[in-house]
Amino acid sequence: SFLSLAWICEQVMAVGLSLTRGMTINFPEEPSTILNDLREIGPHLIQAPPRTFENIWTRFQIRLNDSTRLKKKIYTLTESGIEKNARAKLSNRSVSFLSKISYSLNDFFMYSAIRDHLGLSRLRRAYVTGGRLNKDAFEFFQGLGVNVKQTYGTVETTGYASIQRDHEWSAEGAGKPLPGLSMSIASRGEIQVEGLQVFAGYFGGHPVTEFSTGDYGKILDSGEIEIRGRMEERLALDSTDGRSSSEIETELRKSHYLQEALVFGEGRSYLTAMVTIHRASVGRWAEKNQISYTSYRDLTMNPEVIELIRDQVVEMMASLPEESRIKRFVILPEELRLSDGEMTSTQKTVRRTVEKNYKRYLAALYNDGGQFDTLSNLYSEQTNEGEIVPVILLDRSQGVA
Repeated sequence: SFLSLAWICEQVMAVGLSLTRGMTINFPEEPSTILNDLREIGPHLIQAPPRTFENIWTRFQIRLNDSTRLKKKIYTLTESGIEKNARAKLSNRSVSFLSKISYSLNDFFMYSAIRDHLGLSRLRRAYVTGGRLNKDAFEFFQGLGVNVKQTYGTVETTGYASIQRDHEWSAEGAGKPLPGLSMSIASRGEIQVEGLQVFAGYFGGHPVTEFSTGDYGKILDSGEIEIRGRMEERLALDSTDGRSSSEIETELRKSHYLQEALVFGEGRSYLTAMVTIHRASVGRWAEKNQISYTSYRDLTMNPEVIELIRDQVVEMMASLPEESRIKRFVILPEELRLSDGEMTSTQKTVRRTVEKNYKRYLAALYNDGGQFDTLSNLYSEQTNEGEIVPVILLDRSQGVA
């Protein structure tokens, strides 16, 4: 347990289930030691937001990049087994006898060691709460033999409203409604929930029978609910096909070099983003490339790091339609912090606070009055406070395509 007890899902799991099922609850020493404590504890069950699983995935990639050539070669030879196993599980199809034998051997010699290294060797179920895990990370864990399940719920539905059952996994869905609950899609795609778990209503308000969640999505052919984002995050651009900013942010966070991403475009003619870099991952890359730095800010301002992040953003955007790709972005000079109100206890970004704290950066993203450097592919925008903000373009040409 490492989430706030004010969060309803933590109340259900850490308090409710532990009392009714007799579970032992373990606590990490510090929030910063969660990933290290996982291996020491070796839990049977985890519930965590997508960021935690993405950080585990990123840590593995960092360790892999730092390993010997022999270990990298061995993993490369067995990596296809992870992908095949994930595809088979997610499509609910059987694999050949030879593939099963191959996977069993790889699991004995390689995958089990990876699970142990990540602290997941004894794990029976892992619940992703508070958002959707990106597809690449989800398939990595499933292929590795980790029983990761996407879920959905709110305080008003007393925690979980839908959970993926065993052998009913999908990267897009968040499971089928729990017994006694029903879900429907209202106008504009808003998700509504009705049933025994739904609260009676807000204090002083009208009684509630069918709760409008404020999230939008759709019901898949399998019966699972797909959550696409918050209604207020739905980008008002005809070209984005109803995408939410969180969907594009999830694509950006597939990069192991990016920690956080916030996409903007409401009422604008094109999309932009603010991103933060993954300190450990980019730091290792800088050391390997003999780039000296003394602080996080130094990394964000280094031309070679900027080019690395630009290439990563271009790669992540390649899977989206052209009209749904961001055109410009900035790398924030500081990591987002819980103490500054920029992150929640469940590791979600607080958009309004970030916008307020970095309003000069947002203005620079949509200001074409700066000076463009064709060599560095950057606009240099000077804010009212005199700060120079490097705005990174993706189209390698001046202006916005």
